[in-house]
Parts: sequence; structure tokens; C-alpha cells
Amino acid sequence: MGWLPIMLRLDGMRCVVIGGGAVAERKVAALLEASSGQNEAQPLAAQAAPMQREDAPSPGSVGRGAGTSPGLTGCGGQASSEHVGGDEGSSSPELAERDRSPSSPEHAGRDGTPSSPVHVEWDGASSCGQAGPAVTVISPAVTEALAIWASERRIVWLKREYGVGDAAGADLVFAATDSREVNERAAAEARSSGAWVNVADDPETSGLLMPSVVRRGKLTLAVSTAGASPAAARRIRRELEERYGPEHEAWLDWLAEARLMLRSRVAETARRQELHRELDKLDGAALLCRGALPAGWQHDWLAALDREPTAETVRRLAEKL
Repeated sequence: MGWLPIMLRLDGMRCVVIGGGAVAERKVAALLEASSGQNEAQPLAAQAAPMQREDAPSPGSVGRGAGTSPGLTGCGGQASSEHVGGDEGSSSPELAERDRSPSSPEHAGRDGTPSSPVHVEWDGASSCGQAGPAVTVISPAVTEALAIWASERRIVWLKREYGVGDAAGADLVFAATDSREVNERAAAEARSSGAWVNVADDPETSGLLMPSVVRRGKLTLAVSTAGASPAAARRIRRELEERYGPEHEAWLDWLAEARLMLRSRVAETARRQELHRELDKLDGAALLCRGALPAGWQHDWLAALDREPTAETVRRLAEKL
């Protein structure tokens, strides 16, 4: 079964998560993570414990530790054993192996018929009344983390069992209870209205993946093994965290400014493309990592390109390093 990797902007989408246990918590955390652009949903009590609930086979925890994104000090990054987007943390071996990595499934189109599945990476802003997805959790009881997010108005919590019509009109539906019958009913309703569906207890009927994600500002790296090996996905993600540190965020931020400036200063597409190629040759992230860039380089380099937006200007800047 093939997968199509895409970036999905969540702004204005209605996301419904059915269930209030550890699995549901991880789904919500991934949505909030995408909204905030951070590697972990913030803020959250360390080692979040479950509240009384019926649909969670084990407690979940998100944002353990000091609450900072992994790998944001020094060159590259410090590998982290906890990650929201990777769906880690379940104490149930069967559930953990099934749900903490992307599921590999089918998607139902607008007419309810199966079509090719999609590997989704999230791109959002925030939740509940702001730019980003509107996240609704439906469950009579939830984990402490979900309760905190509800109290902060980051999500809406409907404190009851799932009912007919709850999934209608949603864009994304996550069926994450411990009841196969409830999950199947919710998934069927979601498909009938054309929503994307992720079913925690039945990957074969899901329609989207939730990969492990490393975020460095504008850089998003997603890892999925399509459920073949969650352990391998986590290992590769940790390797990426170590390889791509905060220097990549700083460099890409500068490139974004330079791109906007060059778009207004250089009309010819071919010349702009040449300039972008020359800038890429600088490998600014590596220079930042080595401390090779002088203080104030961002302003000075933009000013130099603004005065003379040519490939030769970029080469002169490189010669000074």
C-alpha cells in the first residue's frame, strides 16, 4: 500500500478526538504540537497522570522533563526519549506497538469509497478561537493532560460518550477509545462525511499516518515506517534530532528573509534561482554550528544583497569567512 507524504495546514479545520485515554492524549498533543510549532505541546504538568476514565488501557504522559524542546542547545541536538508526535508512552505492549507509530491504512473519499492513504505532516498555528485547528475531545473522562488543555481553552471537552452525529462535519477524526465497536461506528460516520480518519485500534481502516516529527522552526522532518517498526522510527528520529539542531532554524529564518527581499529586488526568475543556489552553497547552518559567522551577519548580509543582488555578492561574502 502506497503513501503520499503531504503537509496539511490545520488552520480552521475541525478535529474530533473520540476517547480520553493515553492514546487520545497523544493524538491531541500531536495536533497542539503542530499548532505551536514546537517539539512538544506546552505547557503541561510533568509526568501527567490519568484521571478516572473508562477508555484508557494505560496512563499517558506528554512533555515530561523540563518542558523544553529536545536538541536546542549546542550543535545538532540532544536526543530525547520522549516525543509527542511519535505516539510513545503506552504501558500496554500491544497498544504501544500498534499506536505509537504511524498506522498504515486506507482513506475513504467524499463518496465513502476507499482511496489511497495519505501520510500527513501537520502545519498549524494554535487552537480554540485562534488560527489553527478546533480540537474537540469526546469522552466521559480524560487524562490530566487533556483536562489541563481543556481548562486552558486549547481544546473543547465534551464530557460524555460518543454519539451519532458527533463525527459528522469534521475534517479529521481520531477514533481512540478501547472499544472497537465505538471506533468502528465513529470511523464509518466520519468516512460518510468525507473526513480523514485515524483509528487507533484498527490501522488497516485508517486513512492517515501520524509520523514522528522533529521541528526546527521552518524545518520539519517526519519519520514513518508505516507501522513496520516503531522502534526504528524512534531511533531514526533521535538521529535526526542530533543531526539537525537550532542552527538550522536560525539559518532558514535568514534564508526566508533573503528570499522575500530578492523577490522584490530581482525580477528575473533565472537570476533569483542562481542566487538561491549560491546561498545554499554557503551551508549557513554548518557555519553557525562552527561559530564561523561574525556578529551581526544577518543584517550585514541582507544589506549587501540589497545593495547588489548578484551571485558574485554571495561569493564575496563566502570568501570573507
